Amino acid sequence: MIVSHRNSFLDLLKGIGVIGMIAYHALFDLIILGENFHLTNNVILWALKFGAIPVASIFIFVAGVNSQKSGTEKLFVLKKSFYSLVLASIVISVVTYFTLGSAWIRFGIIHFLLFMVIINNLIFSNFKKKYLLLFLLGVILFSSQTEHLAIDGNSYLSHLFSYESDLKAVDHVPLIPWIGVYIAGILSAPFFQDNSYALSFGINGLGGRLCNLLGRNSLKIYMLHQPIIIMILYILGFLEFGINR
Repeated sequence: MIVSHRNSFLDLLKGIGVIGMIAYHALFDLIILGENFHLTNNVILWALKFGAIPVASIFIFVAGVNSQKSGTEKLFVLKKSFYSLVLASIVISVVTYFTLGSAWIRFGIIHFLLFMVIINNLIFSNFKKKYLLLFLLGVILFSSQTEHLAIDGNSYLSHLFSYESDLKAVDHVPLIPWIGVYIAGILSAPFFQDNSYALSFGINGLGGRLCNLLGRNSLKIYMLHQPIIIMILYILGFLEFGINR
């Protein structure tokens, strides 16, 4: 039997990401599904436009750190992550295809994490850290030039590599620039080899324990939180059924 030694600080970070994700999607649902709900506050509108960036960054960075586990634990985590992400990716794409029309999720954050599990173990695990650093710098430099990619703006390749496409999906996490965040997690893994960070951030307090619990169950919460949020908002009278297709 393999015992997975979790890093409490990383679970704490993911827990913070889960709280941000729930808050962001609750606001998103109010705007998209709430026909009688209108926002004029610029701060809230700014949060709706850019709020997904720090949330996605947390999950992708932590995934990069966790990819550097060693030995039998790495094999255990790899298999568990791979099969869980495959199932989650299929469910998300199928469900959104039949419920969101043209906005269905083709390559969202779960698809991205699955892709990176494969790429990391086939390619990145054989790279020396200095080459990964050079790769990261290349991603940073290239990120501002994605509009020059000679790819049809409505092709699947454009959805995979860049935001500069005609994709209208509700969740879109292309390789550029997000692969850079994943690599940053890989390069930062040596700094997270123990749980001393967790103690500094009050993991033993009520808030810390709650975030840790959320972080340990982040994929399950991701899969279930949207229908729960929609149901709660509907019961409270904030939503009417219907979505723009």
